[in-house]
Amino acid sequence: MLAAGALAGCHGGAARPTASPTAGEALCDSVARDVLATTQRYVDGFAIDQPQPSGAPSTPASPKPSASAAALTPAEYSADLTDARRRLTAGGCTDSGFRQALAVGLPGLRPRGAIATAVLAQLRVSLTGQLPTRPLTRRVTPSDNLTDVLAALPDGSTVDLAAGSYSLTSSLVLLRPITLRGAGESRTILTSTAADAAVLLMTDQPVTLEQMTLQRTGTATGSVVVTGPSARLVMRSVRVTGARAEANGSGGVGVLLTAGAGGASSSVTTFSATDSAFTGNAAAGVAIGGTHRASITRSRFEHNGTCGVCFLGSTAGSVTHSVFAGNAVGLAAGSASRPLLRDNHISGGDVGIQAAGTAQPTISDNVVIGTARASMVFIDDAAGTVDGNNCSGSNIGIAVARTAYPYVGHNACRVSISPP
Repeated sequence: MLAAGALAGCHGGAARPTASPTAGEALCDSVARDVLATTQRYVDGFAIDQPQPSGAPSTPASPKPSASAAALTPAEYSADLTDARRRLTAGGCTDSGFRQALAVGLPGLRPRGAIATAVLAQLRVSLTGQLPTRPLTRRVTPSDNLTDVLAALPDGSTVDLAAGSYSLTSSLVLLRPITLRGAGESRTILTSTAADAAVLLMTDQPVTLEQMTLQRTGTATGSVVVTGPSARLVMRSVRVTGARAEANGSGGVGVLLTAGAGGASSSVTTFSATDSAFTGNAAAGVAIGGTHRASITRSRFEHNGTCGVCFLGSTAGSVTHSVFAGNAVGLAAGSASRPLLRDNHISGGDVGIQAAGTAQPTISDNVVIGTARASMVFIDDAAGTVDGNNCSGSNIGIAVARTAYPYVGHNACRVSISPP
């Protein structure tokens, strides 16, 4: 993308005359045609063959671009643009002449899918030299096209979303670090009928969402917010609801932090949620995969079909001072995760807190009441520490499989050993 911006800054000159083309003008047309062709090939690489991210909490995955042999990698595209810039500099094509030739052909490029559409919108701005160099704050209303707005803003900008309902028929793709700020959780509502993800983060730089509701409606299945393995997402005062699962169990996650390559958990927080709500999602309110590290506080999780928060993979982080009500499982730690779960209030559902796999959660000072099966369950080879919790309001307190080995300190909970 940076190469595209540099390409637009060729040497200056007067606008192209209307008489017969000069050698310089012919070069402008030739280079523009080549840039348009290479841009189409690059955009084709972002077409999605299987657009639905696997949203089942046990197997998070990110959407994968098409493997078309004709598509260009970012490095190949950058090299082609560098070559075009060299030809323009050596051949006498004016800046305005090249931009004019490029502008004529850009509308003819055809993206396939939401990611490719967002990439092309961004390239249109960069290639024609229209991208500002400093962060901006842009106020928008429900009548604005958010994809076009985002494409025209540089890194670090802020979009102020006025009160109202914003209808999204395809995934809103975020390619740059940006802040989307609404007028309040109940006043700014982004409603999506898109298949797959309502909002998709495709940058490894920080993105902030605040003071809004993100919801899915209609019959299309998918999650609400899906991030890449290296994403960094901050949510403040955001409500996330309506994720719908497919028949095979995929999708249906409020916020899905997808897994990447294996390794130790991140040393920095990659997901932060404060004063937010995750309600009525078919699978998880939040599913944290790969090596992400989360920090969730003062938030609420209600009536999510699988779990309020699921820690998977080698994830870590904390959930504190939050409320869980009516989730199948309030908090789940699986695989090799090591979360801190402290000072939460959990009620209803089947299980308050569940540890599985080789997870080692630290569970302290939580209150668990009214669960149907147990306040806490440790299965497989799960370990960790349980101390200072109160589950006196549940019939079954802490159920531990004979293969599991948590350290159980002083809790107002019954402890039972399950048969092998």
